[in-house]
Amino acid sequence: MFSLNIIVSLALFAHVSSAYIEDRVETLEKEISGLRSSLKDGQDRLDKLTTALSATKCGFDTTENNCKIAFHAHLSTSIANVEPWKSIVFDTVVTNHGNAYSGTTGIFTAPRPGVYAFYVHILGSNRVMEVTLRKNDHNLVLLYSQGTGHYGSDDNMAVVDLAEGDRVCVLNHGDNGVAPYYVHKWFSTFTGYMLYPL
Repeated sequence: MFSLNIIVSLALFAHVSSAYIEDRVETLEKEISGLRSSLKDGQDRLDKLTTALSATKCGFDTTENNCKIAFHAHLSTSIANVEPWKSIVFDTVVTNHGNAYSGTTGIFTAPRPGVYAFYVHILGSNRVMEVTLRKNDHNLVLLYSQGTGHYGSDDNMAVVDLAEGDRVCVLNHGDNGVAPYYVHKWFSTFTGYMLYPL
């Protein structure tokens, strides 16, 4: 009889343990399914944020380095006389990421819409000379150079919205000043870069 009680107790215990284990397994499977769903939702949100961050940094074409637009150039030789309304061609190109600046024409052509920054420094002679940083046919900023000794300098900077194809250059601002309009090499520079795309 004692062994029969043990057998019945063991059978009852096995039945209760089996039901408990099955219930516990079912609960854990539901929890795992919920965690998988939360993980997938989190991954989807992370992917969307990564895409948005890339778009903010480099525009909406994230497959190219299209936000890397920057140049810096100076003159290889001094210019004895820049004719009125003629471009000053900074022909020694030191940096030209995006190949948007031409050392042959002195013109920066915006490869994409964006907000750009430009900086110009001119070292002229002791004669008065005005220079302009120009977007298409509009002056952005003027520079006024007149030295008290042999040389005089000026610099200026502009931050401007550009559409694709807009052109920016530095030129002699007409016949404002005293000819000949001399521009010294090395110290005369033209620099520009894109701050962010539009």
